[in-house]
Amino acid sequence: MSPPTDAFVLVHVLGHRDLYLWVRDAQGTLSLVKPSAPSHFSIGKLLADALRRGTTRLRPSASAEASLDPPLPLKAGAQGHARKLENAQGDVPNAGSRPTEVVGIAMPLLGAALAEVRGRLMTDREGECELHCLLLSAGAVRPVQTRGHSTERVAAVMATWLGAAHPDIHVTLHHRDTEDPFVFSDAPPFIDTIDRDIRAKRAPLVRHYGDGWANHFRVAISANTGTLASIVAVKEGLRGHRPELVHLPDASRWPIDPEGGGLRLSRALTLNPDHLAQQPPRSAGDLEDDVERFTVEAMAQWRDVFCERRPLRAGDASSTDKEYQFWFRKGQKEVLALLVTRAADGGLIPHRAVNLEVSLPTGTLCAERNAIGSALAAQPDLRRQDIVAVAVLSLDAKIGPRLGPCGACQEWLRKIAEVNPDFRVITFDDFACTKVYVNPVAH
Repeated sequence: MSPPTDAFVLVHVLGHRDLYLWVRDAQGTLSLVKPSAPSHFSIGKLLADALRRGTTRLRPSASAEASLDPPLPLKAGAQGHARKLENAQGDVPNAGSRPTEVVGIAMPLLGAALAEVRGRLMTDREGECELHCLLLSAGAVRPVQTRGHSTERVAAVMATWLGAAHPDIHVTLHHRDTEDPFVFSDAPPFIDTIDRDIRAKRAPLVRHYGDGWANHFRVAISANTGTLASIVAVKEGLRGHRPELVHLPDASRWPIDPEGGGLRLSRALTLNPDHLAQQPPRSAGDLEDDVERFTVEAMAQWRDVFCERRPLRAGDASSTDKEYQFWFRKGQKEVLALLVTRAADGGLIPHRAVNLEVSLPTGTLCAERNAIGSALAAQPDLRRQDIVAVAVLSLDAKIGPRLGPCGACQEWLRKIAEVNPDFRVITFDDFACTKVYVNPVAH
C-alpha cells in the first residue's frame, strides 16, 4: 500500500482587508478600491452571484489578482454598489470619478500567505505534498445593521479565485454565524469544526507513519485581519496542532506599488509555534531590571566554569572516559540552571545546578529542580517568595540553547509563583547568552 501524500494546511481568517477591486470609471480610468466595512456582504454577493450564474468569469492575471471577463457593471445610484467603495484615503469616490464597472479583483493577503507557504514552508518536502486552504469567514446574525459586515460571500469569491488560479489547492469554507463577531461566547463550537477538519486530514498520516507523522503534516495560520475574537479563538483553539504563524506586517496598508501603481503583496514573516507563545528575544544589554541582569550575568559565568571544567561533551562519541559519560548517559544532553534568591539584606544569591541523567529508574533530575534543592541546602530558612528568577541554558548543539522547563519543573515553578507572581523564567536564544527571553510563570 502506497503511503499517503504529505499534507500542509493553511488556515486563513478573512477580514475587511482581504478583498480589493480594480474598477473603471466613465472616463476609462482604472483605480484600486475596497468595499466599505458595512458593504462587504453586498459587494461579495454581487461578485459571487455573477460568478455562480456565469455572467462573468475570473481569469487569473497575477499572483493575487484576476480579471473579470466581461467586466461587472456597478449600480451608481444613492443605494448603488459604487457608493459603497472606498479609495486609499477612505473616501467614497465622488460623482465625477465614480466607478461604473469592476474589471478585476485582488486578494493581497491570501496571495502573500500562499506565496510564503509555497516558497518557504514547503521547501523541506522531498515528496509530494497536498496543500489545503481553510477559509474562515464570520458574520453577525443580528442586529440587521451589522449583517453587511459579513465576509461569507467574499470567502466564496476567494474560493472561486483559488480554483481558477491554484487548482491543486484543496479549498474548504467554514463560516461562523454569530450573535456578535466581537465576542468569544460562541467561538468554541466553530473552532471545534475547524479542529475536526484538520484532524481528518491528519488521520491517514498518523495511521501510516505512527510516531513519525509530524514529519509529513504541518499547519499554518494566516490571521492578519478580522475581529480580535476570531483571531484569538483560532490561535488558541488550534494550539494543539502547533501551527506556524504566517505574519503579514503590512496587512493594514493599501497594497499599491508606489512606483508602478500596481498591486504590491505584503511582506511575510514565518513564526514557529514557540514564537506564538513568547515574545521575540531581547538583547541582554538592554535589560533594565536588576534581577534579570544579575541572572543573565551569573548564568554566563556558570556556563564558562562548567565548560572549562568539563571539556568533553556528554554526547561525544570519541570519549571513552566512563566518568564523563556517567552523569548524562540517558539523554546525553547537558542543561544548566541558575536559580536566584534574595538574601535577608536584599542582596541576590546565585545557585548553580545541572541536570542529571544517570542510567537508573530514578536517575533523572532536571536542572531546575536540582537548583531549587541546592538553594534550600545553602539557605535552610529559604522562603518561596525569596526565589526571584531561574535561568535555563541547554548546551546541546542539536537542541539549541533554548530549552524551557519541562512539565514536572513547571509544576514546581508554579508553586513558587503562587506566592511570588514576579518570579520569572529566563531562557536564551544563543549560547553566548546575549539574546534572552524573559517570561513569567503561569499560575
